[in-house]
Amino acid sequence: MASRRDAQSAATRRDILKVAKALFGDKGYHDTSIGDIASRIGAARSALYYHFPNKLAIFRAVVAEYDESVGQEILESSVAEKDGWKALKAGAMRFLDACEEPRYRRVMLVDAPVILHPEEPEPRRSVMLTAETLAPLLPGRKQASSMAMAYSIVGVLQGLAQYIAHAEDPTAARNSANGVFGKVLEGLKN
Repeated sequence: MASRRDAQSAATRRDILKVAKALFGDKGYHDTSIGDIASRIGAARSALYYHFPNKLAIFRAVVAEYDESVGQEILESSVAEKDGWKALKAGAMRFLDACEEPRYRRVMLVDAPVILHPEEPEPRRSVMLTAETLAPLLPGRKQASSMAMAYSIVGVLQGLAQYIAHAEDPTAARNSANGVFGKVLEGLKN
């Protein structure tokens, strides 16, 4: 009996997050209410409160899902490349692709920095993965140098992501971002 209840509970949680992801992506955090989410999934508000204490917790879970799914896509793009510099660029390009997607852009680049900052720590996963990718590409350099370069690359990507997020034409901004990032990588190689 417990396994059926657990399965139903997990399904309800997935439904909540799926609907919340769409609503936060379409309307934004401030214009989405718990009632909007509950009514869209056809459940009482109490069902949402069973899984999440408040709207902010739902938003954090949506952000975590985006972090996980896009992070996995970035990793898969990078691993597909044998050359380290190409792997770094492939991962960066996958991230910038995500930034062009309207719902991702709204949740991760417009609302999350305002809603979750400064209470949430700076995401270090991307910096650590970038540093791991850079280390073999920079023989003879100290780890501190690799970390500084990793933070620089992630900073450039975050800046380009914000450029795309706030552009009138995200596709044109994305194309421009490709060129800028390519020049940054070329500069790091030399």
